[in-house]
Amino acid sequence: SWWTDQLEFARYAQIPIGNLGSGASSDVTTVIVDVMFARLLSESRHALWISPSERPDCSGVEQDENFFAEEQENPEIIEPGCFRSVCIELEVTCLDVSTILGSSRLDEREFDDNAMKDIFVDDLMAHKIDDDKDDPDEPLRGQQLDIDESNLCRPQFKILKLLVQNLMRDVSKSRSRFADHLLLRIYLWLRNRKAKLYDPALHRLVHTMMKKVLMYLVDKLKELDVTVIYASFGKIIICTGKSDVKNALSYTRYIIDSVKQNEMMFSWIDISPLVVWENFIFLDPSNFAGVRIESLETQSEELDPG
Repeated sequence: SWWTDQLEFARYAQIPIGNLGSGASSDVTTVIVDVMFARLLSESRHALWISPSERPDCSGVEQDENFFAEEQENPEIIEPGCFRSVCIELEVTCLDVSTILGSSRLDEREFDDNAMKDIFVDDLMAHKIDDDKDDPDEPLRGQQLDIDESNLCRPQFKILKLLVQNLMRDVSKSRSRFADHLLLRIYLWLRNRKAKLYDPALHRLVHTMMKKVLMYLVDKLKELDVTVIYASFGKIIICTGKSDVKNALSYTRYIIDSVKQNEMMFSWIDISPLVVWENFIFLDPSNFAGVRIESLETQSEELDPG
């Protein structure tokens, strides 16, 4: 029942059940992650940026409208065309968790702090060029934002990583469904402006790292001679080059295993076949057509681990 779930959730998080609120499950998740993150921050003697207002206390930077106005656009890789071979749509989950846990591997792949800083510098310089065209004396839009904000929020990121590690430990050791619930929603919390510990800089950092991991994943797939038709944070569509559905699914299993086993950065990502297409035509996520194979569940049994 709802009450039993709430009670068990409160026990897991060690929060009085009356403090969880009576709203939707997403609100309960936000409260719990806020509290668990705040505990780790306090243990590390880190100042909390919780504010009585709807905006976090970010040392005055929150007064700049641009600090909150910028939306992070999720990347999309699109390769339009007609594909006569079997194409498979893959569902991608836990990309955010894998990115956070495998962040140390990013440094080894040249996705280091300087690379991330360059992205922020390029964005800010682009704003500066546009502003100078209108008025050379007009200050840089968002000047209060530190160009090196990716490094400034590194301490918070390390604590966020510790939180994710703790949740992952609870999932692997005690099979906690509550920890699993929180892990699946960690990025939703990270980008939720209603969260008490919402930090735009931390969100931007993780989002940038996720883009790097996605691009690297696509490159790895291409190294295995896979045509990537479409890729985003939650979905990848590939052309297998196979004419038989069963062979295509077996080949997909091989590809997934190869990518995850040979690169620790991808070991926490869950990639599973969702839809099989034949004679697939793809223009963009809203415009595509093909012959959909309805018996995916039975034909993909061999893809299920264990």
